[in-house]
Amino acid sequence: VDDFIVEMEQRQPAVIMSMGYLGESQLEEAPENRLEGGGNGYGAAWAGRPVVDGGPNLLSTDLPVDVVDAALKRFGWSRRVKTARLDNDYQPTHDGYVCNYLNYQLAYTFGNDDDVEAGFFHINSTRVTDQLHAVLTALVAHQQAR
Repeated sequence: VDDFIVEMEQRQPAVIMSMGYLGESQLEEAPENRLEGGGNGYGAAWAGRPVVDGGPNLLSTDLPVDVVDAALKRFGWSRRVKTARLDNDYQPTHDGYVCNYLNYQLAYTFGNDDDVEAGFFHINSTRVTDQLHAVLTALVAHQQAR
């Protein structure tokens, strides 16, 4: 994840839309500055540590949620990707694992950079490719209009 963030800082893409697997498909809107079970992939445990020392406890996704919502609304009852504004049963995933680590790093690194919009979606086995494609297309158009 750290190498990925450094590479994205160097490349400066307009949109970074990362994904991980979970039971619900949703935009993860509130990454937390905490690490729980698991490790960093190199054998080092990280439970009980912050993602960024001294960083805020909670950040908001850097992706414009209104643009994501607008892209998803057109799917109506077939929409499977949740957001807090469109779904009463939306619950942010506060697990402190690698997905949260990546999401927090994206929000922390690109949250004040108007040239890059970055965020994280959990997806499941339900077909959501068309919905994520619509979101990505809307995000790119939003960035081009800036």
